Formats: sequence, C-alpha cells, structure tokens
Amino acid sequence: MEGNVWRPTHWTSERMEERRLAAATLLRQGQLSQADIARHVGVSRASVCRWAATLAQKGPRGLTPVLQRVSKRREVSSVVAVTPDGRLYARHFRTSLSSRCVIQALRYVRRTVGTPLLVVWDRLNAHRSRATTDFTASHAQDYAVAYLPAYAPELNPEEQCNALVKRAMANALPGSVDDLHRLARREFGRLKRHPEMIVRFFRHVGLSVTGLP
Repeated sequence: MEGNVWRPTHWTSERMEERRLAAATLLRQGQLSQADIARHVGVSRASVCRWAATLAQKGPRGLTPVLQRVSKRREVSSVVAVTPDGRLYARHFRTSLSSRCVIQALRYVRRTVGTPLLVVWDRLNAHRSRATTDFTASHAQDYAVAYLPAYAPELNPEEQCNALVKRAMANALPGSVDDLHRLARREFGRLKRHPEMIVRFFRHVGLSVTGLP
C-alpha cells in the first residue's frame, strides 16, 4: 500500500514489463511527474525513478539507438608506398580515397624516386578504376602494374605499416581534421625513419620482386 493505492506485492515479469514500457512512453512525453506516472501504471515511485535513470543513460529499451555524427565517414586518407629496401612515401588527403588521390600519389612517388616504378598493390576499387588504369597505361614508360591476389592482405607489407600507425594513434583525440592530418603525417614520418622495420614487413609477408622487370 502506497498512499491510498493498493498494489500487489509481486508482479509477474510479463506484467512488470508491460508497466515499464508504459512508464517509458510517459517519461519520454514529459507531461507527468514520476509520482503521477507511478500512480498511473500502478507501480512504486522507486521503480519509475529507476526506469527514468535507465532511459537517461541508455535510451529506451527495445528501440534502435540513433547516433548522429557531424563528420564525414573518412576525413583523412593516406596513400602509402613502401619499397623492399625500406623506403616509405606517403601522401595524405582530406577526403575518401579515390582514383584522383591514387594518381596524384603515383605522380608524387615517380617524381620523388626519379626512376620508373613497378607498382604491386591490392585490388582496391581506386586501383582498378578506369581512370587509374588509363593513367598507368598512358604512362607505360613510368609505371608497370601487378596485382596481389584478391582477399590477401597478409601478402601486402603496406598493411603492416597501416596497422603500426593505427596502433600509435589508437588513443589520439584530434580536435579537428587538421589535427588528424598532422597526426597521420607525424606517425608515418616516424615509421619512415626506421627503414629496417619496413624491410622486416617485406620479409614477414614473403614478398620478393627479385627478377621482375
């Protein structure tokens, strides 16, 4: 007995769940006090208070939570090239990876290395797009292209570079896209200063370019 309202000392789980859902609806509407809701659905005020706290922390049970983001899916993309002798070249873009990014990175690496390139990469859409393949075909004197087997990231030494950088940035809290861009540049820059690690990445995957043109 609470006030002048009689309540049973024990509800079945089904009936208690019915009352919890009814109370949750009234709590979301925000028109009644918790005491009024308790009287309306026939439970104690303590139960309504507990349900209200749960709603405030986790949202309504049984409803799919909706998360809102103010940022794009991917704000900084990196195109990274590594060589068997331990060199690393990276370009970073503040957009999702596209053929345009890949072509810009190819031009940058070719210009920096100064010699024709043998490009061995995975089957990413941006690598196999019409724009990218047309570009490499029209500059055959500068780029020879070979593809790794499909679904075989374990054969790609660049994947280990990415994993290392991601681990280094795991606890980073960039306040802006500029901060994220600087962090990516910094971590790949640190890896670039350790060519012996990149050489080990090639040894780990067992990838060799010996004898290829």
